[in-house]
Amino acid sequence: MYCCSAYCFPRSPQVRVRYLPFTDASAVTDPSYYASPYAAQWLHGGGGVLQIWVDDLTRPVLSIPLNITATLSLDQGMAYMGFTAATGGALQNHYIFSWTAVESTCPDECSHRGACIEGVCHCREPFYGRKCELSAVTQAVSSKDICPMLLADANPEAYPKATPGCHCAPGFAGPLGGPCLACPTDTWKFSPGPGECIPCPPNSDTQRKYGVKTRDECVCKAGYVGTNGGPCLGVPEDTYKTSPGDYMESTVPCPANSGTLFRRGASNVLDCKCRPGYQGPDGGPCLVCPTESYKGGWGSAACESICPPNTETFGCAGPGNNTGCTSYYQCVCKEGFHGTPCVLGSPQQRGGHTCPPCVRSQAGPTPADNVLRTHLYDPDMPEVATDGFGGDSRDEPR
Repeated sequence: MYCCSAYCFPRSPQVRVRYLPFTDASAVTDPSYYASPYAAQWLHGGGGVLQIWVDDLTRPVLSIPLNITATLSLDQGMAYMGFTAATGGALQNHYIFSWTAVESTCPDECSHRGACIEGVCHCREPFYGRKCELSAVTQAVSSKDICPMLLADANPEAYPKATPGCHCAPGFAGPLGGPCLACPTDTWKFSPGPGECIPCPPNSDTQRKYGVKTRDECVCKAGYVGTNGGPCLGVPEDTYKTSPGDYMESTVPCPANSGTLFRRGASNVLDCKCRPGYQGPDGGPCLVCPTESYKGGWGSAACESICPPNTETFGCAGPGNNTGCTSYYQCVCKEGFHGTPCVLGSPQQRGGHTCPPCVRSQAGPTPADNVLRTHLYDPDMPEVATDGFGGDSRDEPR
C-alpha cells in the first residue's frame, strides 16, 4: 500500500527504462522490438535502442530504435532527465514514489542475478562468476552431489570439471562428473543425470529462459492458445493475439473490414489486411472503396482501379449498393448509355443494367418500339415499311 497526501494506492507499478547507445543483436531479435519502415532513414548515422520494462524487469515490453544524439540537442553530450505523463481527457494526478538513475558498466548487467557496483558484479547466492553466470548448488540428488552448473552459452573448457560421479541437475545437461550446461531456451529437462534437454512442443517456447525444469514452463507463443506445456493451436482466422500464454481471452478480433487472409495464428494487428473493396494500411482502419472504383485484392493497396468511361458501380457489398466494389464486372452503364448484356443471373443483370463497353443511347423510340410497329396492320392506312429505327420509306421511290 502506497499513500500520498489523502490518497492510497493498492500497488505501485515498477518501470525500468534503458537506453543502449548501440544496436545490440539481442535487442533487435527480442519479441518486444518494433521499428517503423522509416527507421532506417533516420538511423543511418548510427543509433541505439530504447527499452521499457513494466513490473516484470526481466523482459521488456517495448524496444525501439533511437538515435538520441540526433534526436536531442545535447549540451556537450549531457542531457537533463525528467518525467511527464499523459492523462487523456480527464485531469488526473500522477505520483512517482521513488526513482534511481543507474549507469551500468557490468557485463550483461550481471545476468540480472546481482548488483553492479563500480563496474563489479556482486552476485546473489548461490550465483557467482564475473557475470553471475555460475550456480554453486551442492544439494544431494539420488545420493550424489549436483555438479556446478554453467549458463547455456558458457564455454565448458574454461571451467574445471566437478567431483567425479556428480549429476547434472534438472534443467541442466551434461555427462556424469560435469560440466553441466543449462538447457538452452525453448527446451527443458525434468530429471537429474546425463539426459538430454527436450524441445518444447510446437508453437511454444520458454520466453527466453534457459535451465527450464518442466514442460509446463513452455508457454504458447503469441498467436497461439492452449495449455502450458502444449498443445498450442493458432488463434482463429481474423483474430490475433500479441502476448504469450495459455489464455484465450487475450485474442482480439481484427479491425472492421479486415482479416488475416484465411490464416490462423496471427500475432500482430498488422497481420490484419484490408479486404477486397476496402483500402487502408495493414492493421486498419480500412475504408470502403468509393463509387466508380474497385479493389480486387487484399492488403494496403488503394482503390485505384476505375470503372471504364460512361459507367458506374452497382451490386456491391458496401453502403448504397455501389461502394466497396471488388471487380470490373460490377461496373454498369450509366443512365443514357447502353452496352453489352451483363453476366446472366448477376445482380447487375437482374437490376436491368447493361455492362461496358457503353455508348450513348440514340434518341427517339427504342428498337423494341420499332419491332412492335412492324407487326401492326391497319387496313385503312397505306402500308408503311420501317427502316428499323423509327423512320419510314414513304418518301423514297420504290
